[in-house]
Amino acid sequence: MGYPVGGVPTNRALPVVPHSVDKNGNATPAVSGTTYETIAASQADQVMGTTGAVGDYLVSLWIQPTSTSPGSVVVKDGNTTVYTWPGGAGSVVTLDARLAGIGGCKSVNGGWKITTGANVSAVATGAFT
Repeated sequence: MGYPVGGVPTNRALPVVPHSVDKNGNATPAVSGTTYETIAASQADQVMGTTGAVGDYLVSLWIQPTSTSPGSVVVKDGNTTVYTWPGGAGSVVTLDARLAGIGGCKSVNGGWKITTGANVSAVATGAFT
């Protein structure tokens, strides 16, 4: 059996591991009570949830460009920038939604805030206060 860079066998399927298991041995989701929030284009520091708070959980962020030259998308934990999708001319070839490279994170500095530039919107999923 060969092992490529990263140490994962090439001829074996990886096991699926649930985030947790209930008392009956059934897989349970990582976070209960998740919801979604839409962020329109050209929004500045839109708070996820009503007020946002330390401990809020960002499950995923979908980015939806509406032109081939979309603005950026910035994710903040409180006032700390933790992720930037730069956008810009030539950043996308199609207008398909794309999953951002952030998710599965608890906030440690305050509520999650998302800023969108022109010609790009987003949908965040998670458990927000």
